[in-house]
Amino acid sequence: MKLSDIDLNLFVVLDAIYTEGNLTRAGEIIGITQPAVS
Repeated sequence: MKLSDIDLNLFVVLDAIYTEGNLTRAGEIIGITQPAVS
C-alpha cells in the first residue's frame, strides 16, 4: 500500500472518534453523518 492511497480524511474521523468517544458526536463535530463515520 502506498501512502498516497490513504485518504487523509480518515485520520480526521479517527481523531474525532477518539476525542469524543462517541460516533454520533464525532460526526457532528466534523460535519458528517453518523453512518458515514462508522
